Amino acid sequence: MRIPKVYLETTIFNFCFVDDAPDKKYDTLQFFKEINEGKYIPYTSDYALQELKRASDEKQNLMLPLIEKYKEEL
Repeated sequence: MRIPKVYLETTIFNFCFVDDAPDKKYDTLQFFKEINEGKYIPYTSDYALQELKRASDEKQNLMLPLIEKYKEEL
């Protein structure tokens, strides 16, 4: 069976840290759990990384490690 490849843009990483949208946070964390289980092959782009570098330091400190963990080679 072929494993689906999914593009992760910056909003997806941000949802892991939103406390004012618990349903989105929960769904996103479940999605990352499925990635860890090998159900999806994640990737992101240089554009998403550039967008994040324009964010606040706080957001960068939260999301950059997550992006590095889940992105494939570009």
